Amino acid sequence: MQIQLAYTPLFKSHNAGPGHPERPARLDAIVEGLDHANLTSKIVTFAPEPCDERHLNRVHTTAHVQRVLDSDGTPTMFDGDTRTSKDSIQAALAAAGAACQAVDIVLEDPVTTVFSAGRPPGHHAESTRAMGFCLFNNVAVAAAYAIEERGLERVMVFDPDVHHGNGTQEIFYANPSVYYASIHQWPFYPGTGHATETGTGPGTGTTTNIPLPGGCGDPDYSTVSAALATEIQDWNPQLILFSAGFDAHHLDPLGGMNVTTNGFRQIFGPFCLAARSAEIPFAFLLEGGYSLQALAESVPAILQDCAQESWPVMPVVESGDRIADLVQSIVAGNRTARREIN
Repeated sequence: MQIQLAYTPLFKSHNAGPGHPERPARLDAIVEGLDHANLTSKIVTFAPEPCDERHLNRVHTTAHVQRVLDSDGTPTMFDGDTRTSKDSIQAALAAAGAACQAVDIVLEDPVTTVFSAGRPPGHHAESTRAMGFCLFNNVAVAAAYAIEERGLERVMVFDPDVHHGNGTQEIFYANPSVYYASIHQWPFYPGTGHATETGTGPGTGTTTNIPLPGGCGDPDYSTVSAALATEIQDWNPQLILFSAGFDAHHLDPLGGMNVTTNGFRQIFGPFCLAARSAEIPFAFLLEGGYSLQALAESVPAILQDCAQESWPVMPVVESGDRIADLVQSIVAGNRTARREIN
């Protein structure tokens, strides 16, 4: 099966300053990892076009978009964590553009997998502000693009980044067309993502948060992912977008989890398998992950699975498992809430 990689040297031009964990070397690690895994020759690489401003305005306020665009060419500090260099805004436009192109590619050829290596990442960017290393919310831009430009009615976003995607949740919290599911460390930055945050109004039941205590590893994450993946059959999305964060890896300097490289195969595997079985296209958009070794191992591992369509078989989890009971309770509650709304 074909793998396409959205990549441009422009992604490396974004530099938040010396010592910043969200650094250009992250992309070098991914590219070197793909080469080491002998995947480079099997991947089609495309250079994305910059995102049209109207796509940004669907998920961000005009004031936020203009503030970011006005800083183009001038290093700017949006908050203590979110700083830019001369070419950062062009990189951000390319990352958001890559997200939209990924949607086009997988909708037109559902058996193709796209991985966008876009920087800066996006899932912390809210409708009104940049934060958490993020300027524009790439996955939100892509989901809104799929709905407004491609006519989809249901898009699922799965976000296993160790930090909760507060921006994606905020943007779609009342939107019944986007299902946001997150596994994240709790309590942790940015302080959102409690299990009781399940959407509001017509979006009730379309936000599912699974907050996990620090120290969780492969068994916990695989259990949660397998349970969340059952929502694919219940909610029947027409597209799945992965906010592909790798900072739950045990080597990551910012996270506090114990997921292994093989564990990421178990995290994404149930979603990929369920999606392929139901002929639902999907794409990966890079979020966090700050260990270069973890990125060099984990990204090739999940793309190798996609290329071979050979995802790990998930173990059967018996009732009584603490994490299993938690996630099943949350999922069941959200299903009930959705049905009551509809």
